[in-house]
Amino acid sequence: MNEKTDIVKQIILDYDQSLEIKTISRPKDGYSNSVYFITFTNDLHLELVLKFIKANDNTEVMFYQLLHENNVENFLVPKILKFDSTIRNYYISSKLSGFPLSHSWDSMTHEQRLKIYRELGRFVGQLHSKYTYEKCGYLKNQEFYCWKEMFCTIIEKQIEKFKGTIFEELGMKIYKYLFENIHLIDYEIVPRLLHIDLHCGNILILNDTVTGILDAEDAVIGHNEYELMRIEKGHFEGNETDDYRKEFLSIYTTYVKLDDDYDKRRRFYSLSRELVAIQCLIDFGEQYVQNSSIEQEMKIIEEKIQHIVHFDKK
Repeated sequence: MNEKTDIVKQIILDYDQSLEIKTISRPKDGYSNSVYFITFTNDLHLELVLKFIKANDNTEVMFYQLLHENNVENFLVPKILKFDSTIRNYYISSKLSGFPLSHSWDSMTHEQRLKIYRELGRFVGQLHSKYTYEKCGYLKNQEFYCWKEMFCTIIEKQIEKFKGTIFEELGMKIYKYLFENIHLIDYEIVPRLLHIDLHCGNILILNDTVTGILDAEDAVIGHNEYELMRIEKGHFEGNETDDYRKEFLSIYTTYVKLDDDYDKRRRFYSLSRELVAIQCLIDFGEQYVQNSSIEQEMKIIEEKIQHIVHFDKK
């Protein structure tokens, strides 16, 4: 990390010459994020985050800045202190307190978990209700007049990446199902701001309270149910109890009502999420599957396809 550490030191020096670096560390979680935590000897209360981002992709910066523009306390996201896209492509931000929900989940009581999902339902509900748009698209440009068009574009780009890999046939099965059932989302929606990646590792908590939301680099403007599906799969799928899902939706729906036939579209969107899982298998391989194997994960995805297709034919 020496070469990168020297770059980090120079960036902080350019940001504020009065700061004396004490430590530079990396988060333990995450597969590819180039994130650094920096503490200082002459300001013990200050801790900054430096994140290197992809060239020409300031989505996360725009998301954080947008939520801070309105100074809404409920939108607990990092504050951007400096953004540089000229040479090294990075931003410096405040560091939020708390630890990933994934670190604390096993030690939490049922009531503590319910409280977290009430707060998450409030955050997502307020996000979706406050930030609405005329068109769908990305934060830099809203270029799609209908969500169906944008969704199809997203799916086609994902499928293209599977060509020539061991996942090509599996990806085409999902593609076939989605386009045979595309009528399910062929209706007018209200385009809303979506975080898109609210898994347990991106939700910070402290003392049973949500203290922050991280990693908004995939944020888009689209159908709120697309985000709800991802939350349901990441947090509620396979649970022995439905309590957490009910608690989350009971708060969320006080801000945004669910359209009729939500469950049908939830299954539809759920299968599209498996394309993301396949992409992670391609990008990260055994590191992504951890205690499983790529072959086992492929089998699990195949079973999910069969389950959804069979259910919809009933």
